[in-house]
Amino acid sequence: MNSEQVVRKYYGKLIKLPKQRTLFALLSFELVGVFLRSLQVGLPTFLAVLAYVVTSFLVFKRHMKVSLFFSIGTVAIYIIFTFLPVAPSYAFGVLAPLMSFSLIPYHREVVSVSLATVPALVGSLVLARDLPFVVVYLVVVGIVTYLYSKALNGKGVKVIGIPALKVARPFISSFTDGKVGLVEEFLKSVGTNMDLQVVLFRFEGSSTHYWVIPKIHFGLFGSVGSSRFVYQVEEVLPNATVFHGPGSHEIDMVSSSEAEAVAKRIEREVNAGWSKLKFLGLTRETSGNFSAWSMNFNEAKLSFLTRPGLGIDDLPLSLWTTMISRNSFLVDSHNQSLKEEIEEGELGDLEALLIRATGSESRLFLGYGEGLVEGKSRGLCSEKVKAFALSDGTKRLVLVYLYGNNAEDTLNSKLREENADLAEDVLLVTPDDHSCTGVSVESLYYPVSYSPELSRAVRSAILNALNHMEQVQASMKVFTINSVRVIGKVISSLTKALEEVGAFTTKTIWIPIFSPLAIMVLVLLIQGGIELGIHVV
Repeated sequence: MNSEQVVRKYYGKLIKLPKQRTLFALLSFELVGVFLRSLQVGLPTFLAVLAYVVTSFLVFKRHMKVSLFFSIGTVAIYIIFTFLPVAPSYAFGVLAPLMSFSLIPYHREVVSVSLATVPALVGSLVLARDLPFVVVYLVVVGIVTYLYSKALNGKGVKVIGIPALKVARPFISSFTDGKVGLVEEFLKSVGTNMDLQVVLFRFEGSSTHYWVIPKIHFGLFGSVGSSRFVYQVEEVLPNATVFHGPGSHEIDMVSSSEAEAVAKRIEREVNAGWSKLKFLGLTRETSGNFSAWSMNFNEAKLSFLTRPGLGIDDLPLSLWTTMISRNSFLVDSHNQSLKEEIEEGELGDLEALLIRATGSESRLFLGYGEGLVEGKSRGLCSEKVKAFALSDGTKRLVLVYLYGNNAEDTLNSKLREENADLAEDVLLVTPDDHSCTGVSVESLYYPVSYSPELSRAVRSAILNALNHMEQVQASMKVFTINSVRVIGKVISSLTKALEEVGAFTTKTIWIPIFSPLAIMVLVLLIQGGIELGIHVV
């Protein structure tokens, strides 16, 4: 199950609210309408809705946009009810269930339901019309809402043993308020310890460059966990570039502070313990659906992997065992959005690429250059573009490194065509950067897409790299950090829970939407029956 596809599927259903001033203008317009209507039916009609709105603001406090949104919806219904032969205060309960779920990121279920009912009760008390029946109506709506929340929690308990809303609470809160601490506290509570291998390559010339391949996935999103690890390493080791090895969200670190500690450990490790390598040349390899550009050394191998036509997104974590044992390493280039999942049967094709080559020693030439994207280019988490020009004296390859989470299908081919006069091949690489994911409710993230501004920056970086090519000495080092806290296999359970709870919610969303109307009809029928009986008596 692809966790990012599942998250994107349900995260995209969240509503993005308009700007606060737009919402305030709409509400003000509605309140003027209610005031004018109250001149016909009585001033309490206006005072009741005003009391509802003010109380709603107090309940939501810092979440003014949410309060404005529900107030606009409720007041619109309220205006309609003033023309019906029922107490307009029934309108206060129509959106109460949805208000309850908007409060769940910040409160327990029973508290959320109670708080969402308070504005409706206050407004009803001011209007006072049919008050006993309206109170019964609001209480029943609250009970149904609470039972529905219990049903959602039951789905979570069934899958992972944790109530669904308890899991959702910190994540929703992080999206709405940016409070990532709650997410990291949750991740720490469910995570597991793992021994973390870090592979370092060093290239020494007039300047020194470090390539870092850690057994870390750079997620979950924003600044949560190891999402900013790529940047944290660069901050302590400016000439470092971090690449994405095998593994997915199961090896996300549980907190940014722990990821930062690993970055600082890498800074210390570069001071000693290197093994010099003899370069044996660049080769292009294919195995099954995979293609790779490989740097071959006498005691190691480094391959940049692609999957033409099918896309590539997170290689199997089990490859790390084989890589460490063979001193042969795969970089997931993450340069084409996934079309077909990597099947278990393809593991043999991947392991075949880890077989080390033999050959005579060659000279390794490397050049480094940077470019800057002027203006915005969709999918980029940073405007900086890196380029590494590599040559063994006969073949020349340019690695273009973009800070993004994968790339659109044709981006690599377009960049290759545009720069065919400069290099035999141009290989696009992204580190599966999650630092700018989860920032839009329209999409979990965007893969990097082509733009003229990006094209110019890439061209500039490539030219800079080619102009600074020189012979370098390669060295390698592998070290282990014991007991690093990562999310672990629970991510699969969380994904399954999201799929099941999300599917259940999608099918049953009518309950919190339409149950208030059904309950209102029932209460009105009972009210009519009682009033008729009293009239007969």
